[in-house]
Amino acid sequence: PHDALPILLFNPMTYIWGDMSTGIEMVPVVTEVLVYPVPFSNTLTIETSVKLRSMIVSSMYGQEVYRQDEVPAGENTLELSQLASGIYLINLVYEDGHIAVKKVIKN
Repeated sequence: PHDALPILLFNPMTYIWGDMSTGIEMVPVVTEVLVYPVPFSNTLTIETSVKLRSMIVSSMYGQEVYRQDEVPAGENTLELSQLASGIYLINLVYEDGHIAVKKVIKN
């Protein structure tokens, strides 16, 4: 159903560190995130394959304008019609503490 929509796909990497004396190496783990539509008007959908600790939308000036804690894996729709047109940053905070940042545009 998303074929007609522009979709941004990005793969933030999580690195799991091990003890080199045991032969365990650093292993990248990929988690897939879809963000659409881009640009958006009122709602923005974020699909993630894993649960997130939080999802924070902030202005380019660093002002937090939306926050959702304990974000389930799957499709999450954000109602952002109250925001002014412009560029926003989405901070996706994973359960292990690493953060992926995505830039989006609101019409």
